[in-house]
Parts: sequence; structure tokens; C-alpha cells
Amino acid sequence: MPAASQTPLASPVPTAAPTAAPTPSPTPTPSSPACPANLSGVLTYPIMRLDELAGLTPLGNLNPPQHTFPVDHIYFASYPKNGSDQRVAVYAPGEITITGITEISARDDSGNLLKRTYATDYVVCPGVVIAVAGYNSLVPGLLNSLVNTNASCKEAFKHNTYETQCSYAVKYLMRAGEQIGWVRNEDFDDNIEIWAMDHNAEPRADVDFGWYGSPTFAWAFCFFDLYNGSLKEGYDAKFSRYDKHTDTFIPRTVEPVCGQIVQDVPGTVQGDWFYGPKENGQDYTNNLALVHDNLDPGIAVVSVGGIVSKDGKMMFFPRHAGFINREFSEIMADGGTYCFQDEDRLSGGYLIPGKFIARLMDDHTLQIEHQDGDCSGTEEFLNPFTYHR
Repeated sequence: MPAASQTPLASPVPTAAPTAAPTPSPTPTPSSPACPANLSGVLTYPIMRLDELAGLTPLGNLNPPQHTFPVDHIYFASYPKNGSDQRVAVYAPGEITITGITEISARDDSGNLLKRTYATDYVVCPGVVIAVAGYNSLVPGLLNSLVNTNASCKEAFKHNTYETQCSYAVKYLMRAGEQIGWVRNEDFDDNIEIWAMDHNAEPRADVDFGWYGSPTFAWAFCFFDLYNGSLKEGYDAKFSRYDKHTDTFIPRTVEPVCGQIVQDVPGTVQGDWFYGPKENGQDYTNNLALVHDNLDPGIAVVSVGGIVSKDGKMMFFPRHAGFINREFSEIMADGGTYCFQDEDRLSGGYLIPGKFIARLMDDHTLQIEHQDGDCSGTEEFLNPFTYHR
């Protein structure tokens, strides 16, 4: 990994991982003050040191079929400074109340423990909730709080391993700068993920969130919008894509640099689409997104969970005229049949070969079909699928 930029942080700034982890206060949280109308600056302390953070993946990552829609969380690309065994500290970014801890254990067929990670839920102020997943360990005080706490557990078979998730309801007040846990970069993908939800905000009125299986889409926003000043600027500069050929991180410069989740543009084909009845929206195989890439928003993406074709992606540089690879936000219910095909193998291992032809019937109805071959500009439907939103 390349060395991260030494962007100055707002004071106070942790200069090194503490040798002895502080123990969070196990006292019940007093009534939290109401959230301010402007949440900028609510958080005052680095959740992770900037010099131990190589890059941030913006909101809206696409990884079909499970993540056919732009995802509602941010991925951290952390790295230890002094070798693979050094852990990277994760801190309370403000005065927070931890309300839940989840322990995730993965085991093989013989019952041997392969990996154990933790997730935390915490409240910044009433209605503003943060979820952080992927800690390799928590400070002793938090782990000790689970000993006499009842757990709600469930098991699943995921990624060829047997996974057990045990959730604990807790109530822990932590001050800004107290350490919550660690993450260790054993490989590039082994890093934390973070969700932020503002339940005080009004969801977009032009999007029917009843289609979505996850309620977080209506309330999700960029966690780093809770910072301001040089601290926010430092984190914003980390939103980037990793170029493995040059071993560098290339910053995202298109606003919002933190990325976008629901990209619907009413009256156009751009955005999220669903196949079948509304109650089936949570089944990702019924999902289809005509959106823009989160790492390079200048690239258009047809992201498919299934049904209309195999799962995967088709990516291209959008044009602003004609019927081939037209910019999604410029395609309206004009009776035209538009065609999309991959360009320059942008889709990589997610590639769906062939082409998609699409026609917007009205604001809430899309016809789309996958066919073999390249776009000619004179496509006709043979057996289209109808999606709604």
C-alpha cells in the first residue's frame, strides 16, 4: 500500500494507538440533547487516524447480485503503518451512546473458528444512528459488558462458512476520543464498513421507498457530513478508487465526493427498478439499476440482479445524443428504444456480454430486454421484461 497523505487533522488528534485501551463508562446515558438542524460539526474526533487510512470507497458501490443497487454504506481501506500485525485503532467520533453490539463468528465444517468480528450501533443524538461493522476486536470494557447480557443469536451459511451472529442490547456512554476497538489489515478487503441514518430527515418524496427491502435507504446519508473544517476536508480527500497497476489511490472529484445512494431522476430511466410485486423488492434478483459508478461517476452502469439477464454489470461512457449508450438521465418516455453495450471492457469480471435495449413507458414503468450482439440503433423488442418503481 502507498503511504497516505499527511493531511492535518482538527485538534484533538490521536498520535498513536494507546498501549492500554481505555474502558468506556458503563453508566446509563443521560437524556441526549436534541440534534441541531445543521449536523455539520456534530462529530469532533477522528474515527480513525488519517495517516492510518489509505482510502475510502464512496457511497453507492455496486456489487451485484447482492448489491445490485448503490449501497448505503462506506468501506474503509485501512492499513497498519509498521507491519501486518499492527492493529489500527477505531475511536468514538463524538459523545455517543452505544446501543448494540453484534459478535459475528465464522466456522468451518468441523466447527473450527475461522474468524471473529464485531459490529456496533450507536446514537450521536436522538434520531441520528451510526452502525460500524468489521472490528477485529473491541476494548475490554465493551467485551466485559457482554458477559451477563442476554444475546439474540442466529445462524447462517455464508461465503462457504457457518456464521453465527449474536446481538446484545447495551447502553454505554462514550466520550469523544475513547477507543472502541481495532481493525487489522490482514488483507486489502479486511476493513470496516459504516452506515449513517438520519431519522429526523424527510425522505425523498419522489421515491417510493416501499419497494425497498431495507428501510435504511430512506434515511441513509454520508457519515463524514457529520464533521466540518479541516477534519472533514481530510476525510473527503480519501474518497478514491484504488489502481492496482500503480498502487495508488485516485481521488473522486465529482460532487458529492462521498457518493450517492438512490440516484433516481423522475421522468427518466435513471435509478433503481424492481421486477414483480412490491413485496418482492427485497429479493435482490428482482433488482435493476441504471445508475453511475461510485468511483468514477462519468461511467454509466447497468447493474443486474437477475431476471432480465444473468447477474452482473454493463458499463460505458454515456453519450448525449442518439439511441446508443445514451446518458440515463436524458432518456424519457419519448417512445424511443435505446440500446446499451459495454465499452472498453469497463465491466471487468462482472461483464454481461451482449446488449440491453430499453424503453421508458411512463414515470414508473420500464421495458428492458437482453439480447446477443452489438447495438445497431435499430433494435426491436422480442420478449421484454417490465420493471416498476
